[in-house]
Amino acid sequence: MGSGNLSTQSIGFVIHNVDTDNTSCGIEILFRGENRQNLIDCYSKIADTIEGFTQIKKDHFYKTYSNDIWSSLDDFFLIQYPKIIEIITNYGVSNELIIEEEDFTKSLNKILQKRNVLKTETNFHENVDITMKQSELNQIFFGPPGTGKTYHTINEAIKIVDPVFYANNAHNREKLKERFKLLAIKSADENQGQIGFTTFHQSFSYEDFVEGIKPVQPEEKDTYLKYEIQEGIFKKICRLAQDSLDAAEANQMSTFKLSEAEFDQTQFYKMSLGNTQVQEDKEIFDYCLANNCISIGFGDGYDLSGLDEKALRDFGNDKGMDRFPIQALNIFKNYLKIGNYVLISNGNYYVRAIGKVVGDYEYVQDSPFQNNPTYNHFRKVEWIYKEKDIPANEIYHKTLSQQTIYKLIKDEVDKSFFVKNEVKDEFALPKNPKNFVLIADEINRGNVSSIFGELITLIEKDKRAGCDEELSVILPYSKEEFKVPHNVFIIGTMNTADRSIEALDTALRRRFSFRQMLPNPELIATEGELAEYDGFIDDIDVKLVLQTINKRIEKLIDKDHLIGHSYFLGIRTIEDLKITFRDKVIPLLEEYFFSDYGKIGLVLGDAFVVKLEDNEIEFASFKGYDDYFIDDLQTKSLYHIRPSEEWDFSSIYA
Repeated sequence: MGSGNLSTQSIGFVIHNVDTDNTSCGIEILFRGENRQNLIDCYSKIADTIEGFTQIKKDHFYKTYSNDIWSSLDDFFLIQYPKIIEIITNYGVSNELIIEEEDFTKSLNKILQKRNVLKTETNFHENVDITMKQSELNQIFFGPPGTGKTYHTINEAIKIVDPVFYANNAHNREKLKERFKLLAIKSADENQGQIGFTTFHQSFSYEDFVEGIKPVQPEEKDTYLKYEIQEGIFKKICRLAQDSLDAAEANQMSTFKLSEAEFDQTQFYKMSLGNTQVQEDKEIFDYCLANNCISIGFGDGYDLSGLDEKALRDFGNDKGMDRFPIQALNIFKNYLKIGNYVLISNGNYYVRAIGKVVGDYEYVQDSPFQNNPTYNHFRKVEWIYKEKDIPANEIYHKTLSQQTIYKLIKDEVDKSFFVKNEVKDEFALPKNPKNFVLIADEINRGNVSSIFGELITLIEKDKRAGCDEELSVILPYSKEEFKVPHNVFIIGTMNTADRSIEALDTALRRRFSFRQMLPNPELIATEGELAEYDGFIDDIDVKLVLQTINKRIEKLIDKDHLIGHSYFLGIRTIEDLKITFRDKVIPLLEEYFFSDYGKIGLVLGDAFVVKLEDNEIEFASFKGYDDYFIDDLQTKSLYHIRPSEEWDFSSIYA
């Protein structure tokens, strides 16, 4: 995508000001020389979706706005921009079409700077590419404590997984936090959410991150301890990301759709075709797919033809059948109607086929299944989907149960999966293919080489699944092939006061981009509780207090050990300021300077640190210690922090 002069491939808001009396603007789509069909389709979809485009050439579209540039620009960002972002996201081409935030900001600022001088300029032509920054796949926010690293991960994560929502609510912190909570993966047992969060620490391991052998909660009749291979947070994120890609592909491959009326009139059932964990049951699923049917194995081989609900129940009771087989057979034979749909499950989390019932109950005396001779009951179906497993939560908003057959709750069925022209809700969750984010807080506190293991290579951009240099590994416990999908993003945070970037594992540094987060005292006056007072408490300039402290720390140590602005955003009174210094600032300085109060005095001054005049002390008699060092210790100066009642904050910068 281009900025400044027109490029061969760009989507942008263009302003022309050939002379002061002839100002014009518009949206331009240009993809000259592009031969990738998915990108061409995406460009064309944008032109079709936004009304008013004129096709200049086959690869050039232009929409003319009014001469009022700034109202046009507002319309572009508030109305058209979110639509374009959504289309780019739905086509899965964000990596190709979205530019870096720095480039975007520079172009936008150039435009905005023209607002006051536009009428006096005579030669202005600027193309502002749309789209916010396309985030790096692997990035680390690093900086001193209190600079907003974890805070910014929320913004960045929402920007990645739900760019349309972020574009509309970028300045509404409360909505962003609510969205973050909604999209967070809240449980190890559920397949909902797009944002995972973990904190690295000294005990965090490959087994926690990728996969490991873990003990299973014992059941009442167990006589021995059982173990199973369990996926870690990173493997789970990758699985969900691949599921999303598969679901998007499945949706594109399926030409089937229902009308609103058809959806409202039908019912949906979940059904199992054999046990997916038992190899002998595979024949059931394969046969049913090949012969356009579904089958159930209860009933002890009896023919149930002609039996209505009550008659079947009485028949089952007479034959000594249990309650559940009778119920399952009644659902299969009498409740399941022609025109209803069955979702064939693969475990509790996936659907492997969807069929429309087109025939009544049939009894087959000689079961076609060698390993399952009691499967005598059949219904004809038309398979509308049978290509790949689809995550069940893409179709049904509750976890599937192991029950062989049951009716689904209609309100929990995802209408948009079946009704393709479903009107989109602004607050609905993103559609496939989705992006997924793993936030690794305090990434430098863990042993990165041990935690990532062989996957450190797979997270590289060109080594991801589907890329030119795609790589895979065989995992050591499950023996499964594993790839990292291209829609998985990793955001790490790193406190530079704990460890500098230079001390990080070289392999990690090479595969991550780094975004520095430095203290920003100006936020105290613009975003904090003191914003209405311009950062002042009485005559104390709090932002200047922080600026001065940090300048001195950087001189005495380095910029990795500064004090962050976030410690000061919540203060309103002088008492709040004293508490912040007592509980946050001074303890950090003690840590930075290894309790050398003399150096702390060089940072805060006489109003905070006092040198003890009478510091002579008589040591115990100990002949084993060198007298030379004893004399040196006797002359050592001692310092104390003054009582908070004596602190004078203005003196720090006076």
